[in-house]
Amino acid sequence: MAPILFLNLGGVCHPTSTQYRFFHGLQHVGPQPFVWADQLQPIAQRWNLSVVLRSTATLTYGFDVVKGLTPEWLQERIAGATEDVVRNVSLFDIRVVNTSFGVITRYIKKHDVTHWVTLSDDARGWPEDPQVRRHLVQCNPAKGLTSSGTLRKLEEALTECKP
Repeated sequence: MAPILFLNLGGVCHPTSTQYRFFHGLQHVGPQPFVWADQLQPIAQRWNLSVVLRSTATLTYGFDVVKGLTPEWLQERIAGATEDVVRNVSLFDIRVVNTSFGVITRYIKKHDVTHWVTLSDDARGWPEDPQVRRHLVQCNPAKGLTSSGTLRKLEEALTECKP
């Protein structure tokens, strides 16, 4: 089975300031979606990665719409998306109902995934346990996949996390 890459979009494949305005028929302004994604292509090919999107964009705009915006080489690798999103509930206090780690863990259990890595700009909710953290590659949200060392860390994580 091909390794699975859980891929966050904002802060990884494009700046977090990227707006999806054109989904609503509005003119696009600012950074283009997936402007950094091609940095991932050589590793995706070398490892024959299967990609699962872990992004609120897939629930907000629809999986097919978001997948359709990705570069063609990436579309061919996208196997699905996590079914849940990170949730914060607030009335008077902010309370985290689910985290990215929780969402990914649910997917892993449901689909019996054994070789996986997460690429994200955020580590909130991830346990400090090094055995768990080795599955997380965190990049600088201002540079995403162009962050120094991110691709090297991804290669290392894929190697370390083999079953």
